[in-house]
Amino acid sequence: MLLDLPGAIHRLRHADSTALFLALAVNAFGAGMFIPFALIYYKAATGLPVATIGLTLTAATLVTLTVTPVTGALVDRFGARRLVVVGNCLEATGFAAYLAVSSAGSLFLAALIATAGTRMFFASFSTLIAESVSGGDRDRWYGLVGITQSIGARLSGILASLVLGAAGVGGFRVIIVATIGCLLVAALLIGRGQSRVAPDREAGATASAGYRAILRDRVFLAVVGSNLLVVLCSMLTGLGFAVYATQALRAPYWSIGAIGAAQTALVILLQTRISGRMRGVRRTRTMTLAGAIWIVAALGFAAAMLIPSRVIVPWLFLAAGTYTVATLFYTPASRALAAGLGPLEARGRYIAVYELSWGIAAAVSPAAFGVMYAWAPSAPWLAMAIALAAAVAILLVAERGIPLRHNLPPADRI
Repeated sequence: MLLDLPGAIHRLRHADSTALFLALAVNAFGAGMFIPFALIYYKAATGLPVATIGLTLTAATLVTLTVTPVTGALVDRFGARRLVVVGNCLEATGFAAYLAVSSAGSLFLAALIATAGTRMFFASFSTLIAESVSGGDRDRWYGLVGITQSIGARLSGILASLVLGAAGVGGFRVIIVATIGCLLVAALLIGRGQSRVAPDREAGATASAGYRAILRDRVFLAVVGSNLLVVLCSMLTGLGFAVYATQALRAPYWSIGAIGAAQTALVILLQTRISGRMRGVRRTRTMTLAGAIWIVAALGFAAAMLIPSRVIVPWLFLAAGTYTVATLFYTPASRALAAGLGPLEARGRYIAVYELSWGIAAAVSPAAFGVMYAWAPSAPWLAMAIALAAAVAILLVAERGIPLRHNLPPADRI
């Protein structure tokens, strides 16, 4: 069986995995209802131009970058579980504020609260998994995270589209209220659980290693720098693929949805199999392999400009499928590696710095894609190939300083 979620959860039940899994599923389902249609709602609720909305959201995103390192420090002091609950509740408060947005100022405030909650949730949830799940099981768990997010977002996106199709713009209030409910249910599930925390890292312990110590950890910073390049490339793809395919390549609009569905199917069918295949392989080598596959995908996207229009849709399916397979190799290994680096008493801060990659990439990627795409439609994909090659090179250099016990998932644990 390619996808064995019940079996994987059963094997991890001593780490309170059922509550973690359900909370993640509910959270992903809630987020997937609103995010794909958020811009439509903002425009309908405020009447602002898209450019103004974009600048407002970018400003909120930049301000909330500080939430991630603050969360890391709080996690090391109070434990990850409490911060996950606070993050979910904060995000629910932001969504409640979305119900009342009517201007750029109110949109900024609502987005600020919701985005802060999102950052707090992901910065602390990754640490919660690291606290609750040991060694090689982390690779499987981070793989399950990817599967759950893909399934939840896809299903809830379909449900939201049906609601909007039936109720029009008025359906947004239903979607927002449902999202708030999902976030609060996720907080309740997490709050009722109990983690198996390592005996030398009890919640409430004061971390002896602060951010200055992390800034001196060159190996870890190299891993973070490599991941930043990878995440930036991932966000460039997420932002630009639909525009590139439909405008530059003249692919039909239906192909975007079909490709997205195919990518989700690949995640569901292959994630656990790939994690199993890579047991006993250094995580950095798995990440390097992913980088090489991503480079092939990026070059495939760029080469699409030379492909005859009659075969452009199959070509995009192939390139996007290659891109997705690389993600399946990279994501579980990278998160498990980050969770194992650094001292236990500073794990929250280490993971927070690692998670900061996503915040920085989210702030930079829209402008980066816009500038490169305006210069040449193929430029973003060629730049991706170069950036990914640099990420692989940085990671291979960093590998020399990573102890094998942190880099090698036990073969009997996957």
